[in-house]
Amino acid sequence: MTISLNEFADRILNSEELYLLICTEAIVYDSISKTVYLPLATHNNTNLNPLADFRTPMGHFLLWSRHTEVVCTSGELLNSLYSLGFKVRDSQSNRDYSIYSLVKQADTLKTAI
Repeated sequence: MTISLNEFADRILNSEELYLLICTEAIVYDSISKTVYLPLATHNNTNLNPLADFRTPMGHFLLWSRHTEVVCTSGELLNSLYSLGFKVRDSQSNRDYSIYSLVKQADTLKTAI
C-alpha cells in the first residue's frame, strides 16, 4: 500500500507508541497499529538491509508487521516528523542501526511540569 506524506501525518499524529529507525535511511514504526512506514524512495535500497535481515530480532519483528510505503524520501519523512512536533528520545543502537522513541513536543512538556 502506498500513501501520501499528508496521509502518513494524519495516521501517526495521535499514535501513542512511535519509533524512528535509522539505518542510513529512515523508517517509522507504529507499535500500536503494528505498521512500518517506509519512504517510497528507499524501495530496493540496500541501505535498509540490517533492518530487513530477518535473522536479527529487529528484522524478524518487522517481518510480522504491516508495511506501508510513503511517497517521500527519508529527509522528507524526517522533516514531516519535525514539523508535526515530534522529538526523539531514548535511543538504542548498534553498528547497523539506531532506534529512537518519538514523542510529541506537547507530551514532552507535560512530563516536565
